[in-house]
Amino acid sequence: QLKAAIWYTVGKLCHAHESKIQMTVTPQFIAALAEMVYYHLECLGQDLEMFAQHAGRSMIKVEDV
Repeated sequence: QLKAAIWYTVGKLCHAHESKIQMTVTPQFIAALAEMVYYHLECLGQDLEMFAQHAGRSMIKVEDV
């Protein structure tokens, strides 16, 4: 469900900027970009968990970002 929400949001943002970049955005591009965003968020989440653990906490705080 999270991936679907990311795909939807990425698609909306891409279509909103099509006229500015004067290009047509394909579904394949949207899918690839959504996968890249999802992967980046996964990595970010893992990093934040490690920062919190390193500080001896089980909860992520603003300082971890």
